[in-house]
Amino acid sequence: MCKKLLEICFSTIPGAYVIIDGIDECDLSERKAILHFFTILVEGDTAHGRLKALFVSRDELDIRTLVKGASIVQLNGVQSRGDIETYTVHWVDRIVEKFGLPDDARTYIKSAVCDRSEGITLSLPIYSNVMC
Repeated sequence: MCKKLLEICFSTIPGAYVIIDGIDECDLSERKAILHFFTILVEGDTAHGRLKALFVSRDELDIRTLVKGASIVQLNGVQSRGDIETYTVHWVDRIVEKFGLPDDARTYIKSAVCDRSEGITLSLPIYSNVMC
């Protein structure tokens, strides 16, 4: 039922961007079904480039294989460290303020979050049937 609704929805709108985050967290059979559905949907779009899909995940071999026609952009911990720090500082400030935590808690939380994010590598398969 969901597939049919999505197909109807995407066939009637002038353009759409589909972003799915955490596809690597799905069971293997689920992510295969999801990626297959959206691949068929994008490839079957007769108005080239009208429908685009972005999948955010860790670099997994099965995902790479399932979206072999996609452009893949990889982000590693070094490239995203500044963004993670900025985001963390914003939320740490709010948490410290809300719970009245001491300043050393601010430093600890920021360090814990940023240090644990090191080495995270994301693959961003960007799939569109745009003709070049």
